[in-house]
Amino acid sequence: MKKIILFIAAGFFLSSINAYAQKTDPENPPAKDVTISGRLSVSGFARDGKIKEKSPVELYKSFRDKKYKIGFRIKGDAPSSDIVLFDLVTTVKKNGRVIGTSVRPNWPFLPGDIFIPGDQFIPGDQFLPGDIFIPVEAFDFIPIIQREDAKRLRGAKGNQLSGSYSVTLEMKASSGQGITGTVQPATISFKF
Repeated sequence: MKKIILFIAAGFFLSSINAYAQKTDPENPPAKDVTISGRLSVSGFARDGKIKEKSPVELYKSFRDKKYKIGFRIKGDAPSSDIVLFDLVTTVKKNGRVIGTSVRPNWPFLPGDIFIPGDQFIPGDQFLPGDIFIPVEAFDFIPIIQREDAKRLRGAKGNQLSGSYSVTLEMKASSGQGITGTVQPATISFKF
């Protein structure tokens, strides 16, 4: 009886090994390493860095109203149907000191000279045809500035932010995809 149970258990074990083995489909070979290049851009900010917004909520609203815009352009040698995952990295500095960093992993984008018809809903001379519009919510700088504002309001009088802020937005290819290349980051500098 023990031999029969052992024989059945060995059969299940051997059949399950085949189920977990990696198989390569000859018609769809594994993807080769993909090279990408791209850039992030932010438009709408004055060169001197002064903004009219006096709170994180007002700054968020200006992004939502398309006064300020985040654009992304990517090119690559992958088929246009292959999705590339990116980690969206946000670093916020106030008066030269890092006050927060955030990473949002695995955001999907398609390589290639992609055009999403943004000219219809994104006015502006600095937003180039072919740029992909990225909503402000994709990066976490508004919540980081809001946390800084909340700290300041606990013990201060008045309700306006002050100081010089620098926000660096980065898109890095998520690991494990065989992706090489870089996306140029964008930096926004402004003063409240």
